[in-house]
Amino acid sequence: MEAIYFSSIDQGIFEFKEGYDLIKPLEIVGEENEFRSADCNTVILDTVNTEPILWIASWNRGLYKYSLLTKSLELFSVNEGLPDPKIITMGQDANKSIWLGMDGYGLVLLENKQNPTFKQFTQQWKDIKSIQSNTVLTFFLDSKKRFWYSNSNSGIAEIKGHDNQYDFIQYPDNSSHPWLFPVRLTEDRNNMFWIKALDGTMVFDPDSKIFLHLNKAAGVYPPEEFKTYSFYIADNTLVLVHE
Repeated sequence: MEAIYFSSIDQGIFEFKEGYDLIKPLEIVGEENEFRSADCNTVILDTVNTEPILWIASWNRGLYKYSLLTKSLELFSVNEGLPDPKIITMGQDANKSIWLGMDGYGLVLLENKQNPTFKQFTQQWKDIKSIQSNTVLTFFLDSKKRFWYSNSNSGIAEIKGHDNQYDFIQYPDNSSHPWLFPVRLTEDRNNMFWIKALDGTMVFDPDSKIFLHLNKAAGVYPPEEFKTYSFYIADNTLVLVHE
């Protein structure tokens, strides 16, 4: 049965299924591993050896693996090889690999989903194909199966895999005043990326690698008297959320 999962800042994960009147805490059989006080963020549905599972990232505990069949919960943190228990975000690429975005500890690739191990990628100053910031904010898999992420540097970056190796290609925002900390990426029907940064909203052309800032009162974005928080794109319709 399909479900909708809700993360919380201090009570783990809640779920809503057909037949439920209210959302309910995720049912756990056995050890809870401090899950009921976990500050959770991303939830990804996956399959491991035909078994449906949830990967659950948390800000303060590490990575949880939840079996939808047995309702059992496992925790993987520093003792299991994770460089730090604080995970900012989590994503899944076109090959179904799970990636973790860390706070100061770079990117982490989950290897061997049955018995998880972790491979860490950090910034190497003399290697332009290494990640350009060790703080990763969000992931995005586009319609052409390209896998992107944002970090505390300007612009966004793409993960390119080949022969079990990875290149991390940063595309900087070359504007005179680049907007930093992109925290959300999505794609419209024309394959343009809409990016929510802390400084404002940008549009990015993944082919030309050009960023366009949607400045307030420039005819596209609401003027300053409207405090705009975010946006939503459905097909070819853009909805801006403001006060």
